[in-house]
Amino acid sequence: MEKFDLLLAVLRDLHKAGILKYCVLVGSWCQNFYRYLYNNPVEIPAARTLDADMLIPKRFPRDKQVSISQIMEKNEFVVEVEFMSGLYSSHIRN
Repeated sequence: MEKFDLLLAVLRDLHKAGILKYCVLVGSWCQNFYRYLYNNPVEIPAARTLDADMLIPKRFPRDKQVSISQIMEKNEFVVEVEFMSGLYSSHIRN
């Protein structure tokens, strides 16, 4: 699966779970979406890294009981938790 398709699959799953509106795509991947949205203007660089960065709140509204880990694992990611800092990271399963 191409990286863009994989990111799109994760974003769609977050949307289906009702939590995408609480998340923010940051970093170079959001530029790709802006370039698409605004008809590829030269002011938005085409640079993109291999990883996608998202800001995800620690807590969602009470009616949104969602496991981000399950969404990522469904899309063939391995989820790692750094318990001292509370940071989650995930990478594509090799």
